[in-house]
Amino acid sequence: MENSISSIGLTRRFGKVNAVENLDLAVRSGAITAFLGPNGAGKTTTIRMLLGLVAPHAGTCEVLGFPPGHPLALAQIGAMVEAPSLYDHLTGRENIEITRLMRNESRSEADRVLSLVGLAQDSNRPVRGYSLGMRQRLGIALALMGKPKLLVLDEPTNGLDPMGIHEIRDLIRRLPSETGVTIFLSSHLLAEIEQVADDLVVIHHGRLRFQGPMAALGTAGPAEITVRVDDLTRASDYLASQGFTARIDRDRLWIQGEQSEAPHIVSSLVGAGIAVFELVPHRVNLEDRFLALLEGE
Repeated sequence: MENSISSIGLTRRFGKVNAVENLDLAVRSGAITAFLGPNGAGKTTTIRMLLGLVAPHAGTCEVLGFPPGHPLALAQIGAMVEAPSLYDHLTGRENIEITRLMRNESRSEADRVLSLVGLAQDSNRPVRGYSLGMRQRLGIALALMGKPKLLVLDEPTNGLDPMGIHEIRDLIRRLPSETGVTIFLSSHLLAEIEQVADDLVVIHHGRLRFQGPMAALGTAGPAEITVRVDDLTRASDYLASQGFTARIDRDRLWIQGEQSEAPHIVSSLVGAGIAVFELVPHRVNLEDRFLALLEGE
């Protein structure tokens, strides 16, 4: 299956407001796809439609080749939307055991998912003593029960400290290669998304703003080098005569060029009698591009 999720014109209204409007999705199987958008963009509503929790008012959608909410699709989907629902007075293994019995899975399946999320050694501790990061990993373990083909995660690192974020990031990054699962990940932490995602879907006001590989958005602009010099105008004119494209922004000169060109730029400026105080390589990152998309609205 080329796409695990596909939709055409997916629309959901609340009253007179279109929470999601004419959304066309194509989520590649086997990839980690990040679903981005500011608060109120329609991300959670979209996820709830994909899982069959709310019905769209218009458009069509398929998840793993079935309509949303179809039993054959739900049997192959693992999901953690917002915080996981756990029994604090039970151990991690006992929480897993409840889901295992409900799904009629083997005992080895409980061992598998606990090992996958790194909780095998802590599985006999009461959940009330788990850190927030451990609770999130236990929630992901529950979602992985039964070897799903699609894992849907809504803000899995929300509220975590740096250590917890690191644990969840590493877990998400290795799951597709270790289990073959497709991951559809909603988050607002762009720095984290940049480190784990293969593809991006960006929505704003319920409408699709971008869809495609990470590289097509996160590194779409040319590399630049910022330089502080004693005479911005003279430095800009000189670099232009040397074939560089440069612009002045406040107290710095922004030069289009790769980091490998930095020594040549410095030696050229100094050779022309221009004092160089600072040089910093800069590449447009995901946050820059994301904000530019929203501003372009």
